[in-house]
Amino acid sequence: MLIECTAGRQVETSVAGDTYTFQRDKYGRFVCHVDKQRHIAILLSVVHYREVPEVPEPEKKAKPAKPAKDPAKGAGEPGLGQGGDEPDIIGINGIGPGLKAKLEAAGFGTMAAVAGLTEEQIAKLDADLKLMGRITRDKWVEQAQAFIAEAAANAPQS
Repeated sequence: MLIECTAGRQVETSVAGDTYTFQRDKYGRFVCHVDKQRHIAILLSVVHYREVPEVPEPEKKAKPAKPAKDPAKGAGEPGLGQGGDEPDIIGINGIGPGLKAKLEAAGFGTMAAVAGLTEEQIAKLDADLKLMGRITRDKWVEQAQAFIAEAAANAPQS
């Protein structure tokens, strides 16, 4: 079985006396083949290890989620946050309801905020929220920019 270390760096770890070295493959992932079922179970019980296919699926262009219209929200400028027609950040691969709440609390709860993240903000969020490189690895900024561009392209012309 191929296991990926999502910590974002080369890692060497020991499980029951066997040492596994996670090295970057041609797809940019840090992976290692593990054949012992007990070792697989142990590694997969750790948050930054996961099973991956030998060849990753081609990236699909993310489609924006259709947010429910909430009349209580302000009529902000479409695609730029504050209500309007901006897609929910849960549409970004890697962001679920729990992480959305943490991002909102940190002041980055809109597509526009995620799309505009600077390297310094990414590093701070990564450290504060213990994301282990997820923002860069899952390309949140690029996904948010694509959502915004698509929302703008699909917006009714005035």
